Amino acid sequence: MLAPKDVPVVISPTEAARCPEVALLSLTVHGSGPDGVDVASALLKVAPKLPREYKVMIVALLAQLFSPQQKHALEARIGMDLLEWYKNNDNEAIRLSFQRGEARGIDQGINQGINQGINQGKAEALLGVLQARGLLVSPEQKERVLHCQDGALLDRWLVSALSASSAAAVLETP
Repeated sequence: MLAPKDVPVVISPTEAARCPEVALLSLTVHGSGPDGVDVASALLKVAPKLPREYKVMIVALLAQLFSPQQKHALEARIGMDLLEWYKNNDNEAIRLSFQRGEARGIDQGINQGINQGINQGKAEALLGVLQARGLLVSPEQKERVLHCQDGALLDRWLVSALSASSAAAVLETP
């Protein structure tokens, strides 16, 4: 089994170009550590000359391993926003990988927005039922209901609101 000390830290573009497999392994092992930005920078400098599969691996590793601080440091090092690098890259594989990721992100954002909207509707319905039944709702209880993003819990509260004797009793429903 390999330990991090057994994998060289490849920070030279020349070395990365000479042996890209070792450079990718170096990014995998050392990417999230203090040498990660140096390793990534060396790989990005030679990425245009690498096979498509290697470019896709670089993109995936950067997305998975790098913290926001490392991404910022790498952007400063290469003089470019990573999103712009992905989006405007001369290599079609990198551009397509970015576009697929962007599309997935948009889909996830739409789904999240739909779920938030549904939950907001449930929260407002719950408050409407409580008001229609003449049950007093404190500002704190109202905030709790409006900020709840657990759709199943909101459903249980809504059912409970039909027969509960107080708003507090509704919100005690697990």
